Amino acid sequence: MIFKQFRDGEGCLSYLIGCEKKKVAAVIDPSTHTLQYLQSLKGNNLNLQYVIDTHTHADHLSGAGALAQKVGAKVIMNKETPHQRSIGAEKAPENIKEILEKNAKISVDLFIDEGETIKGGEIPIHILHTPGHTIDTICLLLPDRILTADILHIGQAGRTDLPGGSSEEMYETLFKKIFPLSDDLLVYPGHDYNGNINSSLGYEKKNNEFLKPRSKPAFVQFVAKFFPEIKPGMQCGVKTIVGSGEGKQPTLQDGLGDLIIDYMQRHPEDYTTTIDQLKKQLDAKDKSLYLLDVRTPGEVAGGYIKGAANIPIDELPKKAEEIPKEKEVVAYCLSGVRSALATMYLRARGFKVNTLDHGIHEWEEAGYPIEK
Repeated sequence: MIFKQFRDGEGCLSYLIGCEKKKVAAVIDPSTHTLQYLQSLKGNNLNLQYVIDTHTHADHLSGAGALAQKVGAKVIMNKETPHQRSIGAEKAPENIKEILEKNAKISVDLFIDEGETIKGGEIPIHILHTPGHTIDTICLLLPDRILTADILHIGQAGRTDLPGGSSEEMYETLFKKIFPLSDDLLVYPGHDYNGNINSSLGYEKKNNEFLKPRSKPAFVQFVAKFFPEIKPGMQCGVKTIVGSGEGKQPTLQDGLGDLIIDYMQRHPEDYTTTIDQLKKQLDAKDKSLYLLDVRTPGEVAGGYIKGAANIPIDELPKKAEEIPKEKEVVAYCLSGVRSALATMYLRARGFKVNTLDHGIHEWEEAGYPIEK
């Protein structure tokens, strides 16, 4: 997969997802600076298939229509977009009405809904309908990451006081649709105002005040404290990043985790073990193998690979001495994110370790045995 993040203006983020095998791509939430996407498409020899706006933008003009017209791609939005546009026309404050009117004129070729999947070549993009910031907001779920639009930002959340917004619906979205997803997922939001590249969902669950357990009434009251002024060029996130000192939320060392994973994927022979290779080692009862599950005990209870020891990644610094240094370690998690970080950590401390490519998810999909 080819994945690229673009940053425009005051923290507006857009993305390109490309399939290397089929040479097709989708662009997510493009700004009006369309040249950057066209250059990236050309540089990677990709044809633009879809342009996806995750919601009706109120803070900036969307480039979806212009970009799609240039290359003959299809514009995709949520089926609630016509309803959201009508709410904007009726209830928008005067100082953002012009932006909403212009974005409402963008022609949409395909309306999608919860549970549908867009195929970007061989890359499945699963759709979650996630209202709260707007009625038509969607998140895009990929095998190892989630594009969270303006529902979940790094260290904060999207605002709910714009037309179509609802703190009650955001609560339902965050705690019933986003929170149950895997800690492994990398988080790529629609905006970031502090120079972050990405985060992980596990990190956000532990550190983001907007994901801390509280009742729905308490959440509604909490969110209402942080709405910025509604004006052109405003931010769509809440005003203050809670509990982050100087206002910067540290997350995976500003993308270091993503860079590690990308590097390993480009050098698989040096860092990864495939599920087929591991199966052969296990079948041969290879005594030099030490299989390490770095997921949480709760995840392990749902199924694990026979013979694996469990040390959650958060406990690895204090429990690494339990791993025999003479063994060849294969670390795994759900999809390979946490095990990639564990691999680099343990290698730096003198262990012989690889990460299981695509994790237990691919192992189970291949029909290989799981212990309960």
